[in-house]
Amino acid sequence: MEQLQALAAWVKGFPLWGDQTLSVDQTPPKPGGCGIFPVGEEEVDRREDVAGNTVCRYRGEYLLRRMAIRGEDAAGWLMTFSRWARSAPGPQMGTNCVVRVSRGRLLTSVNTGIATYEIRISMEYTEEIQHGEN
Repeated sequence: MEQLQALAAWVKGFPLWGDQTLSVDQTPPKPGGCGIFPVGEEEVDRREDVAGNTVCRYRGEYLLRRMAIRGEDAAGWLMTFSRWARSAPGPQMGTNCVVRVSRGRLLTSVNTGIATYEIRISMEYTEEIQHGEN
C-alpha cells in the first residue's frame, strides 16, 4: 500500500490537479474524480552482498482512471498530465524512482455525457535491505 500512497501523493502534485477526488484501490471514481488501481508489481533485479545486504529493483504497473462529465476536456487533461508526468521528478518511493506513462485512452462513454479515460503508469524504483531488517 506504501507504493499506492506515494503514487497518489505524486499524482496530486500535478499542477492542474484542481478539485478532483482521488480514490486509491477502491470503487471506480465518481464523475469529476480519479482513481488509481494497481495492476501488479514485480521484482526485476536482486543483488546480495556477502554480508547479506540486498538491493532490489521493483516495477509496478498502475492505472489512473478519470471520469469526466459533459463539457469537461478530460482527454486534454490526460494529455497534459501525460506530458507533465514525463518531465516531473518521480514519487518519493525507494531510490532512483522512474515513472513512465503510456496508453492514454477513452475507456468508456455513455449517452449521459459521462466518459472514463485511463492512462497506464509504470513506476520503477530501488530498495535496499540491510542485513537483519525485515
